[in-house]
Amino acid sequence: MDIDIWFITVIINILTEFRYRHQGFPTYMFDNQIKGDKDKFYREIPDKVDEELFDKKDDWCSNKWNEIIDELICLFKESNEDYCSKQNPYDIETEKEQYYQTDDELYYYLKDCRKKAFELFNKHFENLLS
Repeated sequence: MDIDIWFITVIINILTEFRYRHQGFPTYMFDNQIKGDKDKFYREIPDKVDEELFDKKDDWCSNKWNEIIDELICLFKESNEDYCSKQNPYDIETEKEQYYQTDDELYYYLKDCRKKAFELFNKHFENLLS
């Protein structure tokens, strides 16, 4: 087994386990520090001292954190031929030209997904430790 296949398999399993066993979310999310989502957060949930609004903030943050973890899992799966939703439907023996063209497209798709997965993983690494 190649190390890349091993690593992708392990990280998918770890993230999936984390997704369903973690409690809470990174504190920066509750403090409205999500870059790019800050305005959306304020529009959706006004900042007032109110138990109902507090619960909505908590739910929003939990959902957002789960979305991030789900995206990580998806990107890592899509970055590996064994897990990827895209497959080469052409037969190498009878449809060589289409096979190799699709194979090249898949290669760049897998590479792009891997790059995005590691960027997102790097961005949230510290928050995945707890």
